[in-house]
Amino acid sequence: MSPRFLFASDPADRRADRRSYLIAAGIVMLSLIVRGLSVSDEMENSIRSYSAIEPWIWETASHFATLVALPIIPLALTRAPLTASTWKWALPAHGLAFLAFSVTHILLMVGLRKLAYFAVMDGPYIFGLADLSTWLYELRIDLFSYVLISLGFSANRLLEQARLETEAARTEASTGGRLMLKCGGRTLFIDPGEVLRVQAAGNYVEVITAGKPQLARMTLSEMEGLLSASSQRHARVHRSHIVNLDAVREARPAGDGGLELFLSNGDVVPTSRNYRGAVDPLVAG
Repeated sequence: MSPRFLFASDPADRRADRRSYLIAAGIVMLSLIVRGLSVSDEMENSIRSYSAIEPWIWETASHFATLVALPIIPLALTRAPLTASTWKWALPAHGLAFLAFSVTHILLMVGLRKLAYFAVMDGPYIFGLADLSTWLYELRIDLFSYVLISLGFSANRLLEQARLETEAARTEASTGGRLMLKCGGRTLFIDPGEVLRVQAAGNYVEVITAGKPQLARMTLSEMEGLLSASSQRHARVHRSHIVNLDAVREARPAGDGGLELFLSNGDVVPTSRNYRGAVDPLVAG
């Protein structure tokens, strides 16, 4: 099986998929051990006589077949990405990919079990491929695996794209002197000096300038790093706030030992005691 088939064409997706393959292999190995021990325990209480090696034949064949069928999933994610504009044709494509994944898994699993029984057991392995209910049972189990693995590969790809966006933003801040912000479907480039303050908003930050506030997809700590790389006049004054110290017009003591900073646009930003040591000399300067 060639690397061209195993990995996506996009370099970022390839890096993410390599991690996903390693994670999936580790999970499959752990599942093999857990399932093998569990089935062995169940068989000890069964009225039918079993060989101690049988559960390990079953589970080893099933888990190995899963690893062989695994590349079908990232290939489907690459060829049929699930987005708001592609889902109508991507969902049927993933339906076909799931069938290919499940059929590959079932047939290889049964074939390996039959070979193992022929080599080490006294009788043949009977699975029941001619029985429709057997196929339906296995398809239900494989559907869960397909969805779970798809989510894992997709999450790793998204994380890799987010890492690249963060690197690009840091490079732009340190070398270009501009902030590169992802705001919805747009990429905005802002002069750091225009940023009066930044406030945390969950997984986003609200960037306040003299114009319209912008909601950017990043954490406050990430924004703090970008501002530090591009400007020395912004300070983290609270766990939820960053201010441009050049925009501070007045600082008043607050009852909790912090300060209230009054900015040039009329906003009032609280500070906390934990950040007073960094704020006081900067405000004084």
